[in-house]
Amino acid sequence: MIVSLGELAAIPGLPSEPTLRKLIEQNADFPVISRGKNGQSYEFDLEATIAFIKDLRRREEDEARARSEEVRQLGLQLLGDDALAASERTVGLSPTERKAMLEEELLATKLAVQRGELVRKLETEAAIAQFVLLVADKQVTFSARLAKRADISRDLIAVIDRMIEADRRDIAAAMERMSNVAPASEGDPAL
Repeated sequence: MIVSLGELAAIPGLPSEPTLRKLIEQNADFPVISRGKNGQSYEFDLEATIAFIKDLRRREEDEARARSEEVRQLGLQLLGDDALAASERTVGLSPTERKAMLEEELLATKLAVQRGELVRKLETEAAIAQFVLLVADKQVTFSARLAKRADISRDLIAVIDRMIEADRRDIAAAMERMSNVAPASEGDPAL
């Protein structure tokens, strides 16, 4: 059955004339039999056009689902198990509302990273390691620096060196224990 643009737009469930015109412009494969000109209307095969519009809607829904899944996966990568707990808050929300909520959380996380409120775990560990090395270097030279400023016996310097060495071993053991503790969320990329 061949119909005009106005007749096509009048069918319930199909887009309006302006929307149909946009679809025709955006989709070169839109099933148009003849394009409208001055005094001549568009002509469409009704079955082919309805099938084409249904296919367009299905593709849009698939893209929306894929985007929603991508946002969810990114949330899982950024937030780990915390994202799973957050998904419990979405019970009763529509897919659009859930997607909007996840996108807001994703943007908030990105903003927090840019503001420096969240830092990468590896960068933090490297900074802490550099700090500990600096403190260790200062401890090694402490007794010598103290001896230059005050009149201290060799015996006292040896006692100070032993105390510093014991402190260094205790700190190293404590750090080793801390590194063996499982993180709150496996694979957590941020602190």
